[in-house]
Amino acid sequence: MALRNWGVYMNNRNIPITKRIADEVLQARKDINFRKEIAKEDENVKGSFNKIIGNLVASTFRKYISYILNYYGYNYKVSNVNAYIKNYPTEWDLIILKNDAIETNTNVYNANDVVAVLEFKTSGLADKDIPKQFDNQFSNLYNIKNKGESDHKIVFGYITFSETPTLYEDTKKYFDDRNEQDKTTFVFTNFNKMQNKYDLLYDECSFNELDNSNFEEYLLNLLGL
Repeated sequence: MALRNWGVYMNNRNIPITKRIADEVLQARKDINFRKEIAKEDENVKGSFNKIIGNLVASTFRKYISYILNYYGYNYKVSNVNAYIKNYPTEWDLIILKNDAIETNTNVYNANDVVAVLEFKTSGLADKDIPKQFDNQFSNLYNIKNKGESDHKIVFGYITFSETPTLYEDTKKYFDDRNEQDKTTFVFTNFNKMQNKYDLLYDECSFNELDNSNFEEYLLNLLGL
């Protein structure tokens, strides 16, 4: 798989991958907020910038997940953002696939080609009960397993750019319990430190209370590598 800026990734291994991802998103978030403030002065500009930020986060995560898998030589590839498993209506932010998975123009893949499904959030969950919204997604994964549509377990990873620390334990427990696996969630930054601040670097808002700082380690553990 040819990856743009692959040489840049290789040459900057001395900078922790978590910091690199977070600082890239933080800078883009700052730029988007600047454009948002300008748009407020134009009464003809309508709508929210939230989807732009969400797309930015998903695209950045996808890029670096591809870099990591390629760097270590694992025989996996990643779908485009917003992908599906055949016969199921759930839209996944990203799917990690076997390298020989059949490509489709519709971004729909056979269950047996799916290694993991990932959900991304920009600013985490605002209520401890919100993880239950993912019950339908897990139900579909259990159905795939029970019907023998895949000869292996498909794991569900939850990655959020920022999260409120007091809510994170409930979120983590929800996903770990349903995956029957530890460490299936990852957080980059502390939501409480980021509110209405757009000149931050990762070192100023990292989510390090739970020693949750190595994204490469998280990803490889999620995939059982």
